[in-house]
Amino acid sequence: AAGAGTQATILAVILIGLAFGAEIDVISYFTSRYFGVRNFGRIAAIMYALFQFGAGAGPLLMGRSFDVTGSYQTMLYVFAGLSLLAAVLVAFLGPYRFLRPLTGR
Repeated sequence: AAGAGTQATILAVILIGLAFGAEIDVISYFTSRYFGVRNFGRIAAIMYALFQFGAGAGPLLMGRSFDVTGSYQTMLYVFAGLSLLAAVLVAFLGPYRFLRPLTGR
């Protein structure tokens, strides 16, 4: 959004590539650790549905932003802010409520 140079773009592509696909694993992991396995299927399904809704809404919002402003920049800053907010919220989740017991293996 800020017109970064080649090095910043390459770094961003590498970081996105490393993170791509990890969100699904993180949803499952956090769901099991914060809600346990008793209602895991139901809670995980809701989390996945919300994730897919966001994944589908993103391109639509980007397109709408371009139609209204003639640029993607505004929505890129909005998404960057929302990503920062999400990171802060995850940082304050607190300790896990459900831990898997350690085995001798």
